Order: sequence, then structure tokens, then C-alpha cells
Amino acid sequence: MTCPWFTFRTCGATWSSQVGRIEMECDGRRGGALTLACGPLRLDVAARVELDCAYAGGSPDFGATTTLRQESDSSPDILPVEEGPERLVLRTLYKLLDAAGHYHGDGLQEVWLYPEGQVFFAFGLRLVDSASHPVLRGARIEFRATGQPLSPGGGGCEQPFGAGLPDKRLLLAAPDGSAVALHWAADIGVAPFKFDFQTPPFYHRWPHLFHQWGTHPWEKRGWAVDATSGVAWTPEGTGGTAAMRWLHGAKATPSKEQAFYGLMGLSLGAPEAETVRRVQAHQQPLAPQVAGGEFRYYDAVDAVYEVMKGGAGEMSVTFPPDPLERTARVRVFKLCGRGAVLAEADGRPLTPQLLSFGRCTDDPLVPVRAQPHGPADEVVATLRLNANGPSRLLLRETEGMHAAYQMRDAWRGVIPWRSGNREGDFEFSLRDGRARRLRKPGATAEAVAEHPLFWLLHCGYSPSHYVNHLREFEVTQNGPEAVAFRYAAVNLGERVRSEVLVRLPWDPRALRMETRHAFTTLGQWEHGTFEFFDAFPFLSNDPARWHYDRVLFVPRGAPERRIDIRGTLDNGVSFMDFEETAFFAMLGGACGNLFLLVRRPAPCGTRMRAHLCGCWIDLHLDVYCSPTPLPPGVSCSVETDLAIFGDERTTDAEALALAERSLAAGALIL
Repeated sequence: MTCPWFTFRTCGATWSSQVGRIEMECDGRRGGALTLACGPLRLDVAARVELDCAYAGGSPDFGATTTLRQESDSSPDILPVEEGPERLVLRTLYKLLDAAGHYHGDGLQEVWLYPEGQVFFAFGLRLVDSASHPVLRGARIEFRATGQPLSPGGGGCEQPFGAGLPDKRLLLAAPDGSAVALHWAADIGVAPFKFDFQTPPFYHRWPHLFHQWGTHPWEKRGWAVDATSGVAWTPEGTGGTAAMRWLHGAKATPSKEQAFYGLMGLSLGAPEAETVRRVQAHQQPLAPQVAGGEFRYYDAVDAVYEVMKGGAGEMSVTFPPDPLERTARVRVFKLCGRGAVLAEADGRPLTPQLLSFGRCTDDPLVPVRAQPHGPADEVVATLRLNANGPSRLLLRETEGMHAAYQMRDAWRGVIPWRSGNREGDFEFSLRDGRARRLRKPGATAEAVAEHPLFWLLHCGYSPSHYVNHLREFEVTQNGPEAVAFRYAAVNLGERVRSEVLVRLPWDPRALRMETRHAFTTLGQWEHGTFEFFDAFPFLSNDPARWHYDRVLFVPRGAPERRIDIRGTLDNGVSFMDFEETAFFAMLGGACGNLFLLVRRPAPCGTRMRAHLCGCWIDLHLDVYCSPTPLPPGVSCSVETDLAIFGDERTTDAEALALAERSLAAGALIL
């Protein structure tokens, strides 16, 4: 079962994505301020703080009331937290700066986007050094709406939190019958999480950053912190601005560390009746029954039912009949193995979001930073509940394989894992399209350091020569017999599109990668060759650190070539033109040898070139492009079958026998 992933696109400092009908943009040049669009409606989301500035005597703003705008930070920290078939999560940490650039504190913004049109936020504002701002006037999150008229049923509105807003929502109607709802589960007090301050490590699952961001008591965090706290709608032309206010028109003296915290949801693009049902579902969670685990709570931070798995066996989560027929999201954590994870909803197979903490802890109070690398720790799955009967989610862990997204990884890693392995097969990066640290099953050391999974110019010298700007990604099979994925990307300028289909079949002897490499010119490609395959065995060009000592070229119907990489490298031997099918091997590695079959170029008769680099001993494989330059609309594809297999005891005779079998069969036969 296949399901496209929701992924981020990056362009400079800007992050963007489309999740269902919602388009999202996070502008890193403007504090990570968000823009959300759904149809004609556009919402700009940003934080505001008003205070009396006393940062520096003699500065123009000294003693004046000034507004701190989230957009004033031109270099926030933006971190992808999750990408996958169920949802998208993005974190932004920014500085609160005044117009003169004076630092007054920090901001937190995390956003969860779901395809049915729901968005959830965790906001935090933290002011430090109270002497630099002795008076606080206001603090809020603004949602500025343009492009579509919205109305709360009258003109403007302004209501305090509490009795004046018993439904805990601001409902804005649009002329087309749809509605926008800003809503929250509690005026004060944050979503619970379970911990045990007696038995280390205290937390079964590490809490959200929202819970750890600052020292303010959890039960006092929320929107209703002052008599001036409330929600407001101010019409502006055909749109308006909604404001979730912690302080408004106040004259408060800040504490040593003055902080504001808020959780809320946003519903977009649904008819008004459905919008109201969504709000009710968030504010009135159910209590499912769990077999094979423990139901912990409904997590209002990201709107999921959290369940702790109770061992290696099967686990089920059963919801009672639901008159709201809500979309229920379940997070199951404490998975046990490294094999496959299978999920069903009422007997139908699901494609859940498999996530890994990567053996890293998201603790802002500890200066430990590491590259995430781990099997799936948890799974997020969605099911639509029935009004007339129970709804059941079934989860099983089995022997086999899976691919897990590495949470909070700047490289946006996806790692295939298999039963019995201590390490993943390799680390594929959505950030740059490279597979790194390829290992054979059971090995901890890599056999190949880096393998680009996109088309590129041979020794490309410009970013436009690398076709690795992500456009689409999906895991087309996530175990148990295989892991397969599709990665599509373009180059800068969008002149070429690369699409790579990768399948990793289960084989306890070898890491197998069956790949189809295809490109299509969207504009003009000016170069005479195009590289579809490269494998860098080593991280260093220091021969003392090389684990291979010889390379074989075996073209179909021609004599083989043997290259001693520790001897003289003759260009007459290390360059080779070929057509249709050829076999290559890198031998002598204790961590596994590399075997590669190239086959089925299209169009038929496409000429190809192999080149073994004398600096890095990486294997370049190119197609010749004709005519040059290539016009728009030209397509080409090649298939490769790669295996990391054997060890330093593998002989040339064994490798040549493998080549003979594989060339005859048109497939790699180990």
C-alpha cells in the first residue's frame, strides 16, 4: 500500500509545503513567521509583544513603548520535526528583537499540519533581563486574514477568556459556507503528560518541547493569565486580524523570567457544521480501550491519543461509537523491534507514519547534540471513527524491514532497518538526496560512504548541476518483505527533473538496492553527458584508509578489466564506454564488497561511460546526451542492481563467476 508523503520544500531560508488543501510557508528571513493558505484565504501568523524599552540609555527607543515583532529576527532556528504520510511538523525558535535590534527574549513556535484541514500550534514567548523592559503592555499571537471575507456574525468582537467564551473558539464564517475556527482545549493549564520522578529515566516518553521550554509551572501555563487576556477579531477591508491575547493594554511589571504559553487549533476549508464538529472532537476526547498496551491520555498539544505499547505482541486500540465521526489520530510509542510494523483500521491496511527519536533526547536543558540514527520508536496512525459501532486500530510488529523517519534531524533522514541489525542499512537524506553509510546486514562499518540518488553533471561545479531539490517523496512499500521508495527532485532553475525508484528486498546475506534512474528535461540541458550513478566508497582520499584494493569492469561481450587501485591508474583502463549491460565490482573489503549490474537503458542503444576516479576511487556512470544541448521534453532511464556482499576473502574468480551469471540473467544473481 502506497501513500505520498507530506514533505518540505526549501528555497534559501524559506520552508514550504502543501498538506491536503493547506499550503504552508515559513519565512526564515522573517523570524519563521508562518503563512497558511486554503483556497482564496491567506493567514499570516506571527507573535507581537509591546513593552517600554530601557535597553540602552541614549538609544532612540529608550523609555518609549515599542513593539517586538517575530519578523525582526532574520536568522531563526528552523527545524523539521516530522515528515510523512500522516502529518508534517515544523519547529521555529526565534529571538524577540526591537526595531533597534536589542534582544529582549525568545519565541517558540511549533506547528502540526494534518491533511483534512486541521492545524495545531504550540506557542511560547519568554522575556529575559527585566531591567531592559520594566513595563509590559501586551503579548499576543496574530492571525491576519486576507483574500476571503470572514465574519464572526457581526463586525468586530472582543471577548475575555473564561465565561465569555464557554465554547473556547472564535468561529469566522465565509461567504461560500465554509468557516475558520480558532479554538483551544483549556483557558489555563496545559495538556498532561505522565512522568515518574522515582524510577530513572523518569519519562517513558520524553515530553514535548512546549512542556520543557522554561520553568513556569505547567498548571499555570495557558492563555488566561491576566484580566486583559482574551480573543479579538478586528475587521480590515475584506479580511481582518484575529488575536489570541495574553496581555492587552496592560501596565505589568515583568518577573525575572516572564513567559507566556499557549496551545490552540485552527480548522480551515470545511463547512461550518464540520468545523464545529472538529472543535468539539478536540475539546471532548474519548477514552479508547487498549489491549496489549496502556492508554495514557489525549494529547492536546498535537491532537493525538497517546498509547504505550506493552511488549512485542499484538496491540489494539478500540474507540466507542462516536456521534461526531471524528478523525482520530493515535500515537503508539515504545515499539520493541527493528523489523516491520503493520497497522490496520477496522480490517483495512494502513500506511502509518513510522518515527524514530534516533537514540537522541529532545531536552533543551542539556547541551547534548547528536545525529539521530535509530529504528522506529513510535507510530502515528489515523482512522475515521464510526457513529454506529466501535472502531479498532490493530498494530503488529513482525520480522522483516521498515523505513523510519528521524525526528528533529537537520538532514531529514529516512533509514531502512531490518530484524536483527544494530544499525540501519543506510541513511537517506531528504535534504540533499544522498544515501550515506551503506552497510551489509549485521555490519556496523559502512562499505560505501556516500551514494547520490539523483542525476548530476559529472564533477558538477554549480548547484544547478545537481538535481536534488526535493519535489516528491513516498515510501511505496514499508515492509515486511521489502522497503521501497520514490524520490523526485529538480535542479535549481527547474531545467531537469530526476525521479529515482529504489527497492530494497529482504536478503539476510546482502544489502540489495534495485534502482531505476530516470530524468526528463523541463528546459534546456547544455551538457554532453549526464551522470546517473556514483558511489563513494571512502570518506577520505587517503589510501591508508581505503578498504577496497581492486576494481573489476565486465562489459557484456567484451574482455573484463582489472584495476589495482593501489598501483598505477591508467586512464585507458579506468575509462570505458559501453551499451546495454555491464557489471562492476569493488573487491577486498572486510565490511563487504560492492557489486553492480547496469541494465536496460532507454532509449535503447543509449551510450554509457564508466570512469573510476583516481582521487576518490568512486565509480562514475554517465549517459551520453545527444543532441547537445538537450531540448525540453527529452527523457532517459537506466536500471542498476547493487549489492553489498561478501568480504575480503571473495576472490576475482568468484566475482567473475557472479558477473557471468548476472549478465546472462539480466539481474544480479549472488
